[in-house]
Amino acid sequence: MDKTAEIALAKVEETLHAQLERHAALLVLLERKRRSLSLANYRDVTECCRLENEHIQALGELEKRRMEQSAALTLALDPSAKEPLRLRELAMRVDEPARSRLLALRGQLRERMEAVRREVSVARRATESLARHMHGVLQVIGSAVTGIGTYTRAGAMPQGVTSISTFNTTA
Repeated sequence: MDKTAEIALAKVEETLHAQLERHAALLVLLERKRRSLSLANYRDVTECCRLENEHIQALGELEKRRMEQSAALTLALDPSAKEPLRLRELAMRVDEPARSRLLALRGQLRERMEAVRREVSVARRATESLARHMHGVLQVIGSAVTGIGTYTRAGAMPQGVTSISTFNTTA
């Protein structure tokens, strides 16, 4: 492998390591978000969402960089290539121990991305559960405020009946 390919390979590996680290940090954040949701700590959930967005943006930039670096490595390995090779294909074109390193990084990244996907799914279900709970709380408060304790067959408060009263939440 020539010097250009070695430099391109080192850059791809460096970016893959950065992606792994960023996904690990995102996993920790998603676990924090899930805990905050279970405690209904809306301030921390809001902060987690902000930080989650930052991680997602950074991961997008890292992925763009990895694709550019993969294209550069592809051209270094095969100057006549029409399109960039995928990581597995790149790994098959380099010698050991670089091949094993690339395949290992690829596998680790896939596993980490799957773990993030699972954690996002858990957080989504927790968010939906909290939203349903809050909806129920609002219905109970609405019932107390209006003085109406009945529901329609669909389980909603009747729209046609309105009662005006006050409800003191500080008492």
